[in-house]
Amino acid sequence: MKIKLHETKTNPLVIHANGKSKRGEGVYSDIERKFLETISPITDVTEDLTIVTWKGGKYTNSEMILETCMRYYNHKIVVLPWPTSSNFWEGSKYKINGTLEYLKNVDTKYFMWFDVSDVILLESPSKILDRYKKHFDGKLVFNAERNHYPKENRQDTWSESLKKQYKDLEKYDNTFDSTFKYMNTGCCVGETSVVIDFLQRCQTWMDEQINDTVAGRLAQREMESKVVVDRDCELFVCLYNVEPNEISIYE
Repeated sequence: MKIKLHETKTNPLVIHANGKSKRGEGVYSDIERKFLETISPITDVTEDLTIVTWKGGKYTNSEMILETCMRYYNHKIVVLPWPTSSNFWEGSKYKINGTLEYLKNVDTKYFMWFDVSDVILLESPSKILDRYKKHFDGKLVFNAERNHYPKENRQDTWSESLKKQYKDLEKYDNTFDSTFKYMNTGCCVGETSVVIDFLQRCQTWMDEQINDTVAGRLAQREMESKVVVDRDCELFVCLYNVEPNEISIYE
């Protein structure tokens, strides 16, 4: 199956139902239902690619939608543990620190990560990699969303310098014409060497009481010649605040 996003006139290959967009009936449920009705098992081959996700807590003993995709594509995925002993924001830092540690022993040229519970790959990893090479080759690309997160009501424990830095970043992101202005850390594709540099830059803010999104967005701004945001939705689309009439679903 395919989707067409009317605003960008593109056909994203990766669906991310971040936040409230996964709950209830709506765009995501329509896409998930159609995907599961039409997907056929294949064997996908990508010799020089590592794919990572994280899983823990209430998801531990269940197959999540990303794992279902990888089972149909018969493609290996590395499932790293999600910490369950800390609060969500502190736990999300493992996405940076734990992944960086894992990458010390990875020698593939290319790398992808996807959140496990709310990401659907409409095409196989090899086709996603082909699309990446066409539009973003040599860089690390993240998905974009319409929601600036976290907002000021979630920043009470931040240092004043971090609040200012994040506010300046919001102003910068608002200069883009696309409604998908804000980087989201739920999906990325890129060269492994750039991923390592990016995660090392993210560690700059690990002493703050933040999550992976904040560190990722700040690091991307400082590395924007090599780390980019898919605001035209060539690869990904985040469904937060996307209405059913904004997307066409077809085979």
